[in-house]
Amino acid sequence: MRYLDTKSPQEVDQEKEAKMGMWRYGKKKYKEFTNYHVKKSTFIKTTLFGIILSLIILSPFIAILITLYKVFGYNPSLKILVFTLVWVLLLFYNGLNNYFTVQCTKRYISDDEKLQKFDAKAIMFYNIFNPLFMVFSFIIIIFLMIGGLSC
Repeated sequence: MRYLDTKSPQEVDQEKEAKMGMWRYGKKKYKEFTNYHVKKSTFIKTTLFGIILSLIILSPFIAILITLYKVFGYNPSLKILVFTLVWVLLLFYNGLNNYFTVQCTKRYISDDEKLQKFDAKAIMFYNIFNPLFMVFSFIIIIFLMIGGLSC
């Protein structure tokens, strides 16, 4: 007989996830999603669709940043500001791309219950603030700044 104060393993897991921060929860779900076995063709389709959707959504901001660079690229302090905005947009692109990839995969394989439990917003949050991608993209931005990206 089950006592009133005991909890099922699912309830304990839910409480642990509720106590986690959004970043840690997103990291856990992202690892589960990357380890989840999906057909290669499905993964390629959903990833490409995620890339295209992210680029479409962010294209007005990309156009604004290109214009800002062309106008203020001669001024070193404003150039740093423009490249900082490019870096932030790149981080947001990474999160948005992963969000759309997860959402498209969930829609493409709608009959899989385990796949439907992945939290795309938490995965997006984790990927926006992913330290490895932050450092990697920052190094690329610095390289482009020093190299004198010419338009």
